[in-house]
Amino acid sequence: MRNKFTLIALLSSLIFLTGCSKDILRPYEDRLEGGTWRLDRVNEVGFPRSSITILRGDYTFYSDGGMVYQDRYGGFFEGDWQIRKFLSDECYIDDWGNSVCNSEYWRELTIYAVDYDTRERIRIIFDDIRFTGTNTFKGYIYDVGGTYIFTFRR
Repeated sequence: MRNKFTLIALLSSLIFLTGCSKDILRPYEDRLEGGTWRLDRVNEVGFPRSSITILRGDYTFYSDGGMVYQDRYGGFFEGDWQIRKFLSDECYIDDWGNSVCNSEYWRELTIYAVDYDTRERIRIIFDDIRFTGTNTFKGYIYDVGGTYIFTFRR
C-alpha cells in the first residue's frame, strides 16, 4: 500500500511539474521582466472619487529596475520600477474569545518615468498587482468609494 501511495505521489508531481506553467513558482519581479506589457483595459468598480489619467501604451520592465513606457502618440518615457511586498496581519477576537488572524500578502508596483524631450513625468503607484496568467496581470488602485483595475497583457 505504501508503494502505491509513493508511486501515485511521484506521478502526480511529475504531471504537475511538466504539464503546467512554472510561473506561479517565480517571484513577481521575474514574471514582470522580459517582455512588453500593453495596458489592455481599465475598469472602475464602485464610484472612485479621484480621477486618474489612463496611460495607455506599452510598458517594458528590465531586470535592473529600469523601464520604458511608450504611449500611443509617440511619447517615449524612461524611468524606474519597483515592487514592494507587504504582509497584512489583521487580528480580532471572535465571539468565543479566540484570537483570529488573517495574514495576506500584497505587492505594490511603483513606476516613475520621464519623457526627456517634453520633460513630462509620470508616477503610477498600484496598490496591489496580481498575475492572472503567464501573460496577464492586473494592477489595482484603491480609492475612496471604489477601485480602478488595470489589465495588462504581454
